[in-house]
Amino acid sequence: MKKNERMMFGFFVATLSIAFCNCTNGNMRQSTTDNSVVVTEKNENTQDFPEYGFSIKSPCVLSDVSSQSHGDFLLNYGGITDGESAETMAAYQMVVTRIPVGYKDIPPAKLEIMIDELLKSKMKNFHNLKSVRFGYEGYQGYVGETTHNGFAQKGVIFRKDNLLIALTVITNNHLEEKFNKFTNGFKTTNTSK
Repeated sequence: MKKNERMMFGFFVATLSIAFCNCTNGNMRQSTTDNSVVVTEKNENTQDFPEYGFSIKSPCVLSDVSSQSHGDFLLNYGGITDGESAETMAAYQMVVTRIPVGYKDIPPAKLEIMIDELLKSKMKNFHNLKSVRFGYEGYQGYVGETTHNGFAQKGVIFRKDNLLIALTVITNNHLEEKFNKFTNGFKTTNTSK
């Protein structure tokens, strides 16, 4: 990443961390050592996270940005495209946290209600909040929008097994299209922790 892109990305990591400031639970912090990146088409990269049971396709390589923000997350990955231009720049981020351990002993019907409240609370900085069933698997989640320092942002957070996964895009250039492409790049794989 060029110096200008690093500075802009640092700004956006802080922005994303503020937007998903409650997307942290527990005291676990872990980073993966080998998230293979496969270039699938021009400007598209697929990164596998087999230990968490998913892969993600994005227009840039998502790098570990956990050192640029604070929180108790399992993964905090981000990337930026067109960082030289504020008009066309887009920042992408994926944050993964674990559902609090105490939730495992709750009966299923009550658990779904509690997870719903937890997901909503993680999106408190977003407006136009809508309940969604994310992906083909129909994961319980929420999608919303916000602005920060003049940039539009759209994010989704959903529950996959014992994980909360947040995906967000910040750009003033075709936000809806970029968000849809990024979130459609999320695929469940067979293995997870």
